Amino acid sequence: MRKPETRQLDLPLEFRRGELAPHAHICLGDMLVSYTIKRSHRRRAITLTIDEQGLRVGAPWRAGERAIENQLRKHGDWVLRKLAEWQQRRPPPRRWQDGETLMLLGEPLRLTLSRARPTTGRDGERLLVGPSLLSIAEMDDNTQPSSPALLARGEGGFEAQMACHPFTQNSIELRPEEIAGRVTVWLREQALACFHDRVAHYRTLLVVPAPEIRLSNARTRWGSCHPAGRIHLNWRLIQMPLRLVDYVVVHELAHLKEMNHSPRFWHTVARVLPDYAARKKEIRREGHRYLLA
Repeated sequence: MRKPETRQLDLPLEFRRGELAPHAHICLGDMLVSYTIKRSHRRRAITLTIDEQGLRVGAPWRAGERAIENQLRKHGDWVLRKLAEWQQRRPPPRRWQDGETLMLLGEPLRLTLSRARPTTGRDGERLLVGPSLLSIAEMDDNTQPSSPALLARGEGGFEAQMACHPFTQNSIELRPEEIAGRVTVWLREQALACFHDRVAHYRTLLVVPAPEIRLSNARTRWGSCHPAGRIHLNWRLIQMPLRLVDYVVVHELAHLKEMNHSPRFWHTVARVLPDYAARKKEIRREGHRYLLA
């Protein structure tokens, strides 16, 4: 029996270990450039890709090292220029400390360590990180909720809100990995609520059944769709502007109608998002900015 086909939306980010050959090197001008090679029996020509992963070479299975190096030298100026551009766009390492800036739906939040809040929650333009890792689901009736209420506002979409409670500036001491863990848990909660909201909105427009929604921790794709009616959405999307979240949601929902990228598939996407091409271009160009390090 033929295995069901899964469609996915790739991320130009980090490669999955084991899929690429060990690094090779070549001198281009006065620079030593490292690259990786991915071979395929189906590939007919040598291709060069430069993105957040660095320089990657796609090659036919039988392509020799000399042919690959000749292709790299032929396009040496282009390779060096694009590598420099990507280096400038690389986000700085995340500093998990008080005062760091995070993103929620494209808007900045200032990370603030606070003893007054038992868990992590939003207060205006701040993300307050408390001393407890207690999740929202585990909180009892005597604990103030810190998870935002998620509201759908027609086609305008999704807004994260929360009831603001008084707090004091009593800071706490947490290790960077503890802060990272608390923030990640909170962002995943926001992501799941947002995705359910957006899927509910767009599935009615696309006339598809309600899919099972799962959070993905993938480093190489934004989302994927399984023909059994299950979609996986990368929780890191919650950092992006809502218009980009919506593009990924619609992309995966459209696969419930067309498990391919045929003209019919893109026509389905365009019926709901006429400007999908601009959104697709933006997410490929700017998506790396919203990754947590």
